[in-house]
Amino acid sequence: FNSLEIMITQGQFAAEALIVDGYDFAEASADDLRKFREFAETMDIEVWFSASLRGNEPIFDKDGIPKVLKKFLDEIAVLITLSFKGEYIGLNLVKNRNVPPQGELPLKLDPATMLIAEE
Repeated sequence: FNSLEIMITQGQFAAEALIVDGYDFAEASADDLRKFREFAETMDIEVWFSASLRGNEPIFDKDGIPKVLKKFLDEIAVLITLSFKGEYIGLNLVKNRNVPPQGELPLKLDPATMLIAEE
């Protein structure tokens, strides 16, 4: 975090978000995510994670939450999962701070480009 903090505060790097791609939540601890959250609060930025879910057993619980993320829910403000629907990829809002989740969002992604698909 020190290098990022120096770039943001002294390097005139006006960051609004930090994107962590491919984070391995299976190897992480709740303390690791707490450190990310504290860093984000200190720097007044958002932190977004992407992760690929693997496994043969059911990887989601009955509420649509990936089981590997259950222990991190207190550190996660918003959780969106992707689901392949054949001709498009659907986005599901599973957690939205303290507001009841909306479920499937109207936004769709084109599976070939991962760009927003036209309706």
